[in-house]
Amino acid sequence: MKLGARKMQILLLLTGTVLLGLSQVRFGVGLLAWVAPVPFLVFLRRADGWLSRLALMGALCLAWTLAAAKYITPPLPYVLILLNGVSFGIVNGIGYLAWDRLRRGLPSHLSSIAFAAILVALEWLQYSFTPLASNGAAAYTQLENLAFLQMASLFGITGLSLLMYWFAAVVADGLVERRVARRQTALVVGLIVLAHVAGAFRIGAPSEAETVTVAAVGTDSAWFGGPLPGEAERRKIDDDLFDRTVQAATAGAKLVVWNEVSTFVDPQDEQSLIDRAGKIARNHQIHLVMSYIVPVQIDPLQVENKYTWIGPSGEVIDTYLKHKPVPGEPSIPGDGNAKVVETGFGKVTGAICFDFDFPQVGLDRASRGADIVFVPSSDTAGVDPFHTQIAAVRAIEGGYSVVRSTRLGLSAGIDPRGRIRGWLSANETDERILLVTIPQKSVWTLYSVIGDVLAYIALLYLLVLLTLQVARRIRPAPQR
Repeated sequence: MKLGARKMQILLLLTGTVLLGLSQVRFGVGLLAWVAPVPFLVFLRRADGWLSRLALMGALCLAWTLAAAKYITPPLPYVLILLNGVSFGIVNGIGYLAWDRLRRGLPSHLSSIAFAAILVALEWLQYSFTPLASNGAAAYTQLENLAFLQMASLFGITGLSLLMYWFAAVVADGLVERRVARRQTALVVGLIVLAHVAGAFRIGAPSEAETVTVAAVGTDSAWFGGPLPGEAERRKIDDDLFDRTVQAATAGAKLVVWNEVSTFVDPQDEQSLIDRAGKIARNHQIHLVMSYIVPVQIDPLQVENKYTWIGPSGEVIDTYLKHKPVPGEPSIPGDGNAKVVETGFGKVTGAICFDFDFPQVGLDRASRGADIVFVPSSDTAGVDPFHTQIAAVRAIEGGYSVVRSTRLGLSAGIDPRGRIRGWLSANETDERILLVTIPQKSVWTLYSVIGDVLAYIALLYLLVLLTLQVARRIRPAPQR
């Protein structure tokens, strides 16, 4: 028994909503992401009129709202679920509708690539020019597929997303036209297989011989807005952090990194904290990265969310303010100009938490020759542990090791191929010291040289198609 046209359209929208919602962010099923766009693409080929386009937009908003409900958890306000879901749904919907407009009159092999180009262009525009970073990128649905993620070393997350969207468009073409363009299908499937095979070989390549022991030192502070801790509580937090730092140094760590928002320091007390840290760093000959909050204004709250990096001489090497605060965070943005410093175990630099959700920040560190990037971080339950896995993608892109020291989440030492060499969850144990051995030297990646050139090519491709369509429409009719 065949379904009526209207029922089929509703079924397509519901299927697409479920697939997209299940494939994204926490608890995401990565395999579903390869086909999540298919029902929406088929729907656009079979339904006409502005009401159907409005229904598509609504389905996408619902799908992204379901996805947002998985990662926006207390203490974040629940209203953010709707705000994030609707905003991502509208942006995604604009991409689908733009493709629907552009595809008319195009051969299927050009229109399928156009869909992929539009969606990756939107992803690039989002993380390049908005505070939403790279959230929602198709590539992040594959965080458990380490072999495929190695493609990020060539073209960044744009390369992964492009291949996924292209595959979905080819599948949709085959379903609608009841035939499969063999050459295009063979090409896409061949590229997917090649990416996995090459990625597996990259993972299996010999590891770098020289390593260094590093430590992520955690705090017991769980502050997340509200009144700042009192003096007695701050003193205990500081004492525990320094005690753990000494333990890590005694165990052999050469680089010790505190969590983001490890402690709270009044402006007049900051130098005292730095002096205390300098003494420990000098006595134990370590690099110590303290990440903490300095309140600048109480009502409304404004803070410096920063790290201060102390070298083995006891002197300050760098002071860095978080460059990309999460929207709504009361942090004063810094300029993002983190120093890259030659140490006895490679070139080292840093970033803070959400900074690393912006591929350009990771690319900047790679282009300046970083071997190790430390990333003091603080997560909510809704982004743990995939937020740490996103840092692994930055490691693959840039070819460097990452030390992610995470408050209320997963701390990890990650090598240049995205392998987690060691981890410790603050939510599973009271232990607050992670010791892990990581490579001292970076590995070369194409992405660190060419950056987001694939996104530029996608934009150029779309511009050419749009120009040809405009020219076709304004071309005068032939004279008889």
